[in-house]
Amino acid sequence: MGSWDSSVFSNDDAADFSFEFGDANTVAEVAPIIENALDVVLNSTLDLEAPDGATGLAAAAHVVAWNEPELLGNDAAYAPAPWPRTTEPLPRNLITKAAYEKR
Repeated sequence: MGSWDSSVFSNDDAADFSFEFGDANTVAEVAPIIENALDVVLNSTLDLEAPDGATGLAAAAHVVAWNEPELLGNDAAYAPAPWPRTTEPLPRNLITKAAYEKR
């Protein structure tokens, strides 16, 4: 994993994850991408691999930025632009998953 900063998107895995959105313009296209990344983290054992963790953090950041894209700050360069691409709300379960604190 290459990294170049301490922010959520400043590593190869998180940046690559952002590019998975490609031409996804609807919630129906975006939600499964985000949910899959969150589920990998939530369903993991104690030995979460770094690439999965980085992707999970990026997915959670995308959920947060859905309603407040300015929260991405300097990381906006690594988010799919423009973000979000629709005014449709995200499914509530994604917000819950992104906020879940696994112990």
